[in-house]
Amino acid sequence: MTREEYAIAAQGARPITAKQLQTLIITARKAYDTQRDLGLADDFGDFDKWRKGQLYYLTENSDKTIASFRDITQRDYSRVLKHFSEHALMMGTAEKCKTTEQDEYSRAHHAFKKTIDEVAHAFDSAEGALLYAAAIYQDQYRCPLPKATAKQIWRIIFTLKNRAKKKTANA
Repeated sequence: MTREEYAIAAQGARPITAKQLQTLIITARKAYDTQRDLGLADDFGDFDKWRKGQLYYLTENSDKTIASFRDITQRDYSRVLKHFSEHALMMGTAEKCKTTEQDEYSRAHHAFKKTIDEVAHAFDSAEGALLYAAAIYQDQYRCPLPKATAKQIWRIIFTLKNRAKKKTANA
């Protein structure tokens, strides 16, 4: 795995925020209450045992087992929220949950916008940095920037940061 791939993977490995944790706990509680009312949660007893059982069930076949809400990362968040939303019969919320690929793209896109603001001084403006990024992308991938994949966006982010650092060091 290259250094770049490690950096991209690290973005998904960040812990969830307090707001995301709160949303998960509330959704899990609604799911437990719904399942209990339907007579489907009686085997587990209390809420804590039930949610831990659900987390184990959700991740038993993956490379990383989640034992607690504290173990959930940004990469796992949408999948866990969707699971509990479906059990709570909150289909609107479950349908809004992103797939892993959409999640990766969202993180990359957010980091790209943040990077454009960070390096704007080196390229005279945020618009200048965006035009520079688009030119680099067009040159490297032979298609317009809006068609970029998450991995390609991360590569552009690293390139922008390195070139901005070089420009400010030479100035």
